[in-house]
Amino acid sequence: MALEPVEPVHSVNILRVEAGKEAAVADALAKIIRNYTREQILERLGRPPWTITRKASAKIASRLVKLLEPLGALLRVDPPLPSAETTPVMPEPIVPARGGSMPQVQPRRDVAYPFPGPTVRSGTLPPRTPEPMPESAWSIEPLSLGGILDRSFNICKAHWWKLLAIAAIPWAVMALTGLLIGAAAKPLALAGANPGAFDPSTIASKVGVFLGALLIGGSVLFVCTCLLEGALTYAVSRIYLGRPLEMKDTFSFVHKKLAALVLTSLLVLVIWTALWVGPVMVGALLFVLVAATGISGWWTAITWIPLAIVPLYCIPKTTLYDKAIILEDRAYMDSINRSWNLMTGKGEGEWPRGYWLKLVVIWHVVILIIIAIHMVVGLPVGIVTHFLSGPSLTVAEVFNFFLQQGGGLIGQLFGYVCLVVFYYDIRCRKEGFDLEMLSGLVEEP
Repeated sequence: MALEPVEPVHSVNILRVEAGKEAAVADALAKIIRNYTREQILERLGRPPWTITRKASAKIASRLVKLLEPLGALLRVDPPLPSAETTPVMPEPIVPARGGSMPQVQPRRDVAYPFPGPTVRSGTLPPRTPEPMPESAWSIEPLSLGGILDRSFNICKAHWWKLLAIAAIPWAVMALTGLLIGAAAKPLALAGANPGAFDPSTIASKVGVFLGALLIGGSVLFVCTCLLEGALTYAVSRIYLGRPLEMKDTFSFVHKKLAALVLTSLLVLVIWTALWVGPVMVGALLFVLVAATGISGWWTAITWIPLAIVPLYCIPKTTLYDKAIILEDRAYMDSINRSWNLMTGKGEGEWPRGYWLKLVVIWHVVILIIIAIHMVVGLPVGIVTHFLSGPSLTVAEVFNFFLQQGGGLIGQLFGYVCLVVFYYDIRCRKEGFDLEMLSGLVEEP
C-alpha cells in the first residue's frame, strides 16, 4: 500500500539582523515566544546564526519570514519554500584569496536543536533523523472558508469514533430525558384529541406530572448540553493541536469548569432572549404610537427589518463564549466580551472576509447537513412506523426518536468541530496563534 505524502517541515534560521534594528526584531519575537524575555532574545540575536525552529510547516515558515524580514532580519529557510513570494536567502559566495587557494571554511557556531540528544559543539554535525510530527497533528494556520470545512471534515474522519464516544455519554442522557418528557406529554395530547374520554381531575394531575417532568427534564437537558459542548470543545482542541486525548481526562477537565459554563450559558440565554424581546417590544410600541395618531400602524413595518438586524448581528458575535471558558479559562461577561472581540473585524484572503459572515455561512452549511441527514434517516423511520401498529406503536416512537436524534448528533458533531477550527482560525489571524505555537520549538537563547 502506498504511503501518503508527508508535508515537509522547514527550519527557519536568522542569519543576522541589520544594525540598529535588533530591538524591533526582538519585540516581534517576544510576542510569539513566551518562554523568554525580550532581553534574552536580544542577547541571542547578537550571536547569529539562530535556528528558530526546525518543525515549521511551509505556511508557518512563510509567515515568520514575512514577519521578521521587513523588520531587518536576514533569514534562511531550509528546505527552501516552494512559494515564489519568498526567496530563500543564500549564503554569500566564497571569494578566493589572492594566492589562488580557497579560504578555510570555518565551522558554524553550534546551534542548539529542539531535539533530545547530545549537542555537537564543533566540527561537522552528524546526520540526524528528524523527530516525527505528533500523531494526527495539523498545521495551525489561517484557513479559508473551504479550508475550515475541509479541515473539520478530516478531523471528523480521522477521529470519528473517539469523538462519538465522548459525545455518546451526555447524548444518551439527553435522549432518555427527552423521551421521558415526551411520555409525560402524550396523555395530554390524547386528552386534547378526545376531551370527553378523560376525567377533568385526571387531566389536572397529568398536567402537573408534565410540568414537573418539563422543569426537571429541561434542567437536565440544559446541563447535559453544556457538558456536551465543553467536552467536544476540549476534545477537538486537543486533537487539532496534536496533543494526546483520553476520555477520562476530557470529562475530568470539563467537570471543573462545568459550573462556570452552565451559569455563563444561562447568562447568554438571558441576553439572547432580551435581544429578541427588546426589538419586538420596540416594534409593538411604535405600532401603537403611530396608530394613536390616526395613521395606520402597519407603516411601522419598515422598521421591522432594522430591528431584526439587532439580534441577528449580536447573537453570532457571542457564540464563541464557550471556547473562551474551556480553552482560555474565562467566565461570565469576560467570556462573552472575549467572543465579541474575536468576532469583530475582517481577515485577509478570499470571501467571506468578515468573521461574522464566515460564521453565518458555516452555520448554514451545518444546518443543511443536519437537514440532509434527517431526510435520509426519515425514510427507514417512516417504513418502520408504518408497519408497527397497535400496542407496538410505542416501540416505533422510541425507534423514531433515537434514530432521528442520532442522525442529528452526526451533524452536530461536525458543527462543533467547525466552530473549534474557526475559533483557532480567528486567533491565528488576529493574534498570531500559529506563531505562538512555535514557542515550544524555538532554541534556547
